[in-house]
Amino acid sequence: MLAWQGDGGFLRNFQNEANGLFKDVQFHARRARSHADRLKSYAVDSDLGWQAYADQLTQMRSEINSMGDDLCRLETIHRVLAPWQQRSVDRIATAVRLLADNTQDAILFENANQRMLWSPTFQNYLDNLSSQARNLTASVGNAVEYAKVGTEYRDLRHDLGMKTSS
Repeated sequence: MLAWQGDGGFLRNFQNEANGLFKDVQFHARRARSHADRLKSYAVDSDLGWQAYADQLTQMRSEINSMGDDLCRLETIHRVLAPWQQRSVDRIATAVRLLADNTQDAILFENANQRMLWSPTFQNYLDNLSSQARNLTASVGNAVEYAKVGTEYRDLRHDLGMKTSS
């Protein structure tokens, strides 16, 4: 149970939790990006069966679901986060939803058209997944980096004996 500390400590605990969740989302976003890149690389190997695509899409969906769990918590504490964290959560949530929707579309296409994975439609899905995964990874990376720099700044102010800012 968190207690109000008078100096913003209660809110800071939620903000620290959010920073940790950003790192968790970053981990899963990187893995999703790896799956998306692998899917895209499959386009040059015509001997690959549909199962290889299905395996990567399933793993990608698992990473997206993990990010969704973290985002659920971030959205729950959204109102007590710092403004930059709120904007980051909103941006990341939008990117994850888009990636989830397009992953689901690719899975549906793959399930219905296992012999047509070379088609421009499916290849377009894979291009979109790769691009979206890269954008998500960059967005989450920015949030993680900003949190790190902010912590370093606060620590340096403390080490120098300067008054902490809120």
